[in-house]
This record gives sequence, structure tokens and C-alpha cells, in this order.
Amino acid sequence: MSPVSAPTPPTRKLNKARHAPARPRLVADADKRRSKKRQQKWITCICAGFAICVITCVGLLIFADSVISARPAWWAPPDATHARTIATAQRFERRISDRMTMLRDQEERWVLQMSEDEVSSWFASRLPVWLEAEGVGWPMKGRPFDISFKGGSIFVGMPMTGAWQRRKERVVVAELGMNVSEDGGLVVHLKGVTLGRLPLPDAWAKGHLQAAAHRAALDPATVDAVMTGTSALREASLAINPHRIVRVEAITIEDGELALTCVTVPRAHAQR
Repeated sequence: MSPVSAPTPPTRKLNKARHAPARPRLVADADKRRSKKRQQKWITCICAGFAICVITCVGLLIFADSVISARPAWWAPPDATHARTIATAQRFERRISDRMTMLRDQEERWVLQMSEDEVSSWFASRLPVWLEAEGVGWPMKGRPFDISFKGGSIFVGMPMTGAWQRRKERVVVAELGMNVSEDGGLVVHLKGVTLGRLPLPDAWAKGHLQAAAHRAALDPATVDAVMTGTSALREASLAINPHRIVRVEAITIEDGELALTCVTVPRAHAQR
């Protein structure tokens, strides 16, 4: 082997010494690249998490809006000023009056039936006038509402008020139970209140009932009776003249219809 083709050991040591500083730089560059990749992964995770949160919140808001904006299938409040509503209410009022004042045998039981359309029309058209004649302010004046009979309950719907709901009508529905207690009292029990399909707390319902009772100058104890399911009226009866009283014996609520089982008794025998 010639001296030119085979480098001497001192020459190899010199080459190693020349390239020695490059290794730490390569290691440092690799560390920087790994650090940059970790930062990019963290940024990607944070952005993805934020995007998921935004999408979830938007989805929940859309879902919540659809829940509270849902309206019952029966919701179709009658127009109190429409000729059909007024005519239906007047016919219903005359029929009730005729049935109440009809001469009957003593202790004869009879049934008074009423439909959703009749009751809704009468509440919208005639009840405010009747209350004003009695000196009682109607707390729902100017607000449409509708009534439905279903599954043994009375459903009363009314739109929410406030500027926030002008874009879309949202309906509050109160579910009421009604029956005659064993001692002859009329029991009206609030079973629940919903905004669309969203249940509302009892405290919210009680506060609004108390405000409505105050505007109508009603006894505050009536609200407590409705909330607890105790007798709202001591007797479920109506005096039709100085000599006779119609007493409600039972209340039946079927789909689309409410029926009262009544008995007409002399005023002196009205007490049980």
C-alpha cells in the first residue's frame, strides 16, 4: 500500500476533530423539531377542543330553542272578536243556562257536557265581560289562550310575553286536574307547567299564579290550594235562584270533552 492511499492515524484523528462540533448541532436541531411538533400537536388539540365546544354549544342552543319553541298540536287560540267565536260562546252560554234552570225531579242526576271549542270560545269572548260585570279584572285580558281536555287533565296554553320571544311564539302550558272531593269541595290541582317541552319549576308557576290572583283580587289562599291539591271551593255548587242549587257530584275529563255530573236540590237541602 502506498503512503498516499492510506492516511496515517494522526490524519484520521484530525478529521474526527474537524467534524466533532457538528454532532451537538444535529442533536439540538432534532430537539427543536420535536419541540415544535409537540407545540403544533398542543395547538391542534386546543383548537379542536375549542371547535368541539363551539359546535356542542350551538347544537345545545338549537336543541333548546326547538324544545321551548314546540307548540302543542291542539294549540289554536280562538280570536275573541271573531264572529264564529262570539256565536259559539253565546250558544254555549244559552245551553248552560237552559240546562241549569230546567225543572227536574228532586235529587235527579243529570250530565252537563262541554267541548274544547265551546269552553275556549267562552273563555275568550264571554268570561272577561262577565268578570268585569262582577267587578273583577281579568288577568289574561288581551292575551290569547287555548284549552284542551285530554287524559283526565285540563291543559291551558298561553303565549309567553316579552321582547325576547317576538321572533317566535313560545307557549306555556299548565296541566290541571279537577275533581270533587269526598266532602263535596271543588279541587283544582296544578300538575305541572311546561314551556314548549321544557318543564318549569313549581316556584315559577306559583309566583305567576300569585301575581295573577293579585291582579284579579282573588284570595291568595286559592293559589296555595291549587298548588297543594286541596279544595279550592268548599262546595262545588252554584245557586241558580233563591230556591234551588245545582251541585256538582263528579267531574269526568275525556279526550276533547269535559262532563259534569250534577244534581239540582232545594236550597235548604244543599248542605250535605
